[in-house]
Amino acid sequence: MSAPLILAMDTAAELCSVAVWRGGLLASRDARSKNAHSRLLLPMVDEVLRAAGLTLAEVDAVAVDAGPGSFAGVRIGVAAAHGLVIGAGGGAQLVTVSSLKALAHAADAEWALPAVDARMGEVHWARCRCENGRVEPLDGESVGAPAALEALHGDARPWVGVGSGWDVHHAALSAAAGREIFWLPGRMPHADHIAALAALELVSADLHGAGEK
Repeated sequence: MSAPLILAMDTAAELCSVAVWRGGLLASRDARSKNAHSRLLLPMVDEVLRAAGLTLAEVDAVAVDAGPGSFAGVRIGVAAAHGLVIGAGGGAQLVTVSSLKALAHAADAEWALPAVDARMGEVHWARCRCENGRVEPLDGESVGAPAALEALHGDARPWVGVGSGWDVHHAALSAAAGREIFWLPGRMPHADHIAALAALELVSADLHGAGEK
């Protein structure tokens, strides 16, 4: 079974990024912009495909960050992904990946606490265990005030915070947890991590399908 060729995109935050993956990262580009994702995205897709020596018709799957994040940014990315699946000739799959799982993957820690600023004093967040490249939310994704992290009281696991929620609400999140949580400032979801997670999802789906035959 050959590794799937994945074109991955992330437009859910200020960083617009695109990556090509087949058993590992082949090419990746990113650019920071608040309002230019729609202008940057497709030229970046062309650039990474050329850099990898590939064409859109060869792509097995298009993976995209489905949020949480900027509503406009997520909409741009998902719409572009649908268009690229069609442009690939109809044989490509569409794979959506959560921003929170992408951030947890980026934290490079066993116990990750990704959080995305939801505005209005709230955060999207999850408790995740990361092992062998896989990210498993322990109890789903939640949205609410930072005080929700009171659920971590008495939890001594070495959590690592990551994402814009920590950048904006670091003090409140740590206070709610009842202790200082180590966090990685300035991290945003990236197509590299979307691609890696999508690859694992596709391989798992293939193995599951093979087992049912």
